[in-house]
Amino acid sequence: MDVKDGRHIVDQGELAWEFFVILDGSAEVLRVGDHVTDLGPGDFFGELALVGGDRRTASVVARAPTRLAVMLGRDFTQMKDQMPEVAEQIAAAIQERTSRS
Repeated sequence: MDVKDGRHIVDQGELAWEFFVILDGSAEVLRVGDHVTDLGPGDFFGELALVGGDRRTASVVARAPTRLAVMLGRDFTQMKDQMPEVAEQIAAAIQERTSRS
């Protein structure tokens, strides 16, 4: 998926259906409008709400033209079964991100 600079990729509070990996470009994470962190190639987002079955905990806005890999929830679940080492990395990121909240 290609997005333009300034486009809201996900918005805080909306239901989660996808997991994203940034392939190229950059994005900013915002919580209640406040800057949380910047993301770049190799970074991912969307896992918190997808794993928790809840709503998005932050908004993510493209800060440059950005190319994303998008994985739907059912594919994300299959990936966890087929690639446990990736699932462990995602679980570690969830732990880190929730401890910062």
